[in-house]
Amino acid sequence: MFFKLPNNKIYDYYFVRGNPVIAILGITINKDVVLVKQYRPATGKFMTDIPGGETEGGESSKQTAKREFLEETGYEITKLRKLTTFYFDSGRSDKYSTIYVGQAINKKEPLENKNEQLKRFEISYHKLLKAIKLGEITEPTLRLAILSLELSQFKEEYLNKNLK
Repeated sequence: MFFKLPNNKIYDYYFVRGNPVIAILGITINKDVVLVKQYRPATGKFMTDIPGGETEGGESSKQTAKREFLEETGYEITKLRKLTTFYFDSGRSDKYSTIYVGQAINKKEPLENKNEQLKRFEISYHKLLKAIKLGEITEPTLRLAILSLELSQFKEEYLNKNLK
């Protein structure tokens, strides 16, 4: 495609368009973080990440968060708070993600999705921080979610007080 740049020059440029992605950092009442280990064809590996997915059919970002979290983990998610929004690769795509933090409640079995190979698990916040520090967690969305929570006003609400 050809684009006109701000300096009025015409430039041949390729990029990918996509629906917004919502990612959810779910924290249980016991202060464990709910994660998924999911097979990613691009890397040929199972990767540890937070649940999430694309918005569908005009739903709001919070509706997407609730749907995706339930589908992938079996938990309901409440007390959603926006942590951050970021572009995956602004040089190559207009696709962006919004990360929420919320309270994971009412644990059930996740819904089976034949197109996704994933497994839910819970990990303590302390152990997750250690895994990130050791380079065992490489997914940037999960790493950014933790950094955003650490810098947010919500950390105490989700990790230092009793969630009710």
